[in-house]
Amino acid sequence: MNILISPKELKSKLSEENLVLLDASQGQSINKLASKTIVRARKINIKNQFSNTKSSFPNTLCSPEQFELVCQKLGINHDSNIVVFDNRGTHWSPRIWWMFRTMEHDDIQVLNGGLPAWIDTGFSIEPPKEIPYPLGSFKAFQKDENVVQFQEVLDNTTDPKFQIVDARSTGRFERISPEPRAHIKSGHIPNSINIHYESVLENGKFKDKGTLRSIFEKAGVNEQLDQVYSCGSGVTACIVMMAAQIVGYSSLKIFDGSWTEWAERQGLFI
Repeated sequence: MNILISPKELKSKLSEENLVLLDASQGQSINKLASKTIVRARKINIKNQFSNTKSSFPNTLCSPEQFELVCQKLGINHDSNIVVFDNRGTHWSPRIWWMFRTMEHDDIQVLNGGLPAWIDTGFSIEPPKEIPYPLGSFKAFQKDENVVQFQEVLDNTTDPKFQIVDARSTGRFERISPEPRAHIKSGHIPNSINIHYESVLENGKFKDKGTLRSIFEKAGVNEQLDQVYSCGSGVTACIVMMAAQIVGYSSLKIFDGSWTEWAERQGLFI
């Protein structure tokens, strides 16, 4: 299955019974699409539903038990064909894609370009509807190898077994620009490389495979090592990870605590 789906391909599937369309738009919208979505879409809240709200670090993955219960309440079944999108083009949706893959549900795609691409194609949108869904049969079985922990990253700085790919801006990576979380310093994990998530996108869509491969090669990706993707809090890392999947790399590993956890646990405070 292609990990991306175009608006036209999605339009042709809207009547399919096992399709589950998830709108992963989060928080205050930066555009006029705040109150509109695609027909049949089910709004989700990543921070409250799919994150560990008791964690010291933002946006970390919730337990399989919580993930399973949330999915069942959304009416998601074990055989559901899921398509996820958001209203920023491509921002939150790759994180949801990674979460489902990590919970061993591979039948999921991302709408390339998200809601803006859907509208640009000429398709209609509507206000979201609150609909009670029959309890789904979804089951979650977490692939622990997809979630990399702090100690593994720390050990890797002296005994490299994988390569950290950091999706933050060059300014933050090079400690030129400040972090959005003002209590920690910017900088990067030793031996990591930098591919800013915005560099793999164009107008909210993923760039073509050849261009993406050039970006990864120029950044110094070592194909002899597994890649582990990181950012500020584990969200935009998933964008670069998806770009790597398009290129043909196979690692789905995310340092879930990302720079926030690294900086705090290393004492890199302002």
